[in-house]
Amino acid sequence: MNPRAILKLLGVFIFFWGWEGVGFPQADIKVETKLDKNKVSIGEKVGYTLKITANKGIEVKLPEFGEGLENFAIEDFGQKKRRFFRRVIYEVWYKLSSYQSGSYTIPSVKIFYKRKKDKEYKTISSKPLKIEVKSLLAEGKPFKIKDIYGPLPYPFNWCLALFILTIVLGSIGCGIYFFFGKRKPSFEVKIPPHQQAYKKLELLKSKDYLERGDFKSFYVELSNILRDYIEERFQIKALEMTTEEFFSFLREANYFSPEQKNILKEFFSFSDLVKFARFSPLKEEVQKSLSSVENFIDQTKQQIDDDNQ
Repeated sequence: MNPRAILKLLGVFIFFWGWEGVGFPQADIKVETKLDKNKVSIGEKVGYTLKITANKGIEVKLPEFGEGLENFAIEDFGQKKRRFFRRVIYEVWYKLSSYQSGSYTIPSVKIFYKRKKDKEYKTISSKPLKIEVKSLLAEGKPFKIKDIYGPLPYPFNWCLALFILTIVLGSIGCGIYFFFGKRKPSFEVKIPPHQQAYKKLELLKSKDYLERGDFKSFYVELSNILRDYIEERFQIKALEMTTEEFFSFLREANYFSPEQKNILKEFFSFSDLVKFARFSPLKEEVQKSLSSVENFIDQTKQQIDDDNQ
């Protein structure tokens, strides 16, 4: 076909299309409805489409169906609008479903429209559509409802059971090993307080405090040895007491004889003089302090021996 013939046909088409949109109501608007299926089963969705084609300048009111359309429930819906030359095309689609079998008619739909210069709306109706909803049951056969099944047993998993059993037995075995296997009988040999004190005194004598003239360090360590011995021997918090607190305690204590109390008072008084007043004792005074400590330990240790006899 040559280009001239194509142009002639196009001109004829435009002429008749333009003529159709002039003057008469039926040319102003057109309504079409269709179903994508005429036969469906219960619960099956069916598509229902409403198509409205109107001339440009025509005001259209789209219908509102709410939640249902006759015996059908509206599961979903949507709409779109497009223009084609001097026409406006509205398409509204619905997804319908029914749970009652039978033959139904989707009634015609009234569309209200008017031109912009008109005051009142006019109506145009679509064609009704027939649809059949079939039951899922076989025709002519009685339907018998079967009783529900009882509870089914949980499928036994041997691999999972062996894994859990291994974990449990392993945990029990580890517990037994750590609780009993590593518990070895221990016999703690308690060294008497006086023996501990003697060892500390010998260690103190081997140090070079006196040779260096460090009398303060010597008396700090010597007084701590005596306090530690008293604490272990008599269960007295001697290391935590100040000298004044210890003297106050001595006045009320019945652990020591008057002679032993005098030994302690003289020693701790002289020791504080060296430690805090920077007093430098003579060699004979240092030896006397050592002898006082050893003498006190000997006397109180002897009391322990007497108690054990």
